Amino acid sequence: KLWTLTYRALEAQRLLGWRFSLDLALWLARPLYVAFARDLDTPIHWPGVRQLTDWTRLSPAEIPLVAEIDPMMQVAEVERRLAEGQDCLLGWVGQDLAYYHWATAQPTYLAYLDKTLRPRENQVFGDGSYVAPRFRHRGIYQEATTRNLIYERERGRHSCLFLVAWWHRPSIRVNSRLGCVPVGSIGFWNLGLGRAYFTTGAVHPSSTGEFSISA
Repeated sequence: KLWTLTYRALEAQRLLGWRFSLDLALWLARPLYVAFARDLDTPIHWPGVRQLTDWTRLSPAEIPLVAEIDPMMQVAEVERRLAEGQDCLLGWVGQDLAYYHWATAQPTYLAYLDKTLRPRENQVFGDGSYVAPRFRHRGIYQEATTRNLIYERERGRHSCLFLVAWWHRPSIRVNSRLGCVPVGSIGFWNLGLGRAYFTTGAVHPSSTGEFSISA
């Protein structure tokens, strides 16, 4: 866990620059995730830039490639997500893996919250996207998210859900441009040996440690 936190912290520092120190202090005291929802029954427009040359679903032979571009997505974690029923899409630039995206309509455990999200009927939850560092700042995240929304609509989903860390402003900007609407939040206060969870808006906790989003 320490290595995971350190790696993600370094990535966040590259993303946010000097602002990261203050954000990190607030984040350690009160991790907070904003819940976004996208109505898939409304029009979805492609962005002007197209960088990705191919899309595939993750195959067993490609699992090591995912770990290569993201050291935190090791084989054991990939296998756990697949066993849980998650779907993984890969975005390619030529022969190079540039992007991955996980999504599920099944209950899924979120280690960063120590909670299980239970999507409602016709909802799908985007459980993490990642752009390989050398392909960033080229519009791939927006292009790929658009493709994901279209893909889920074609599968009969009516709503796509995301959780985004409050400090991840680039993701929040892209989600907003693509018509994703903030509908609530979930987080917790770190209280020494325990956590005090809280939710707002359309995020609904249950007595069993699960939560759902009514959007």
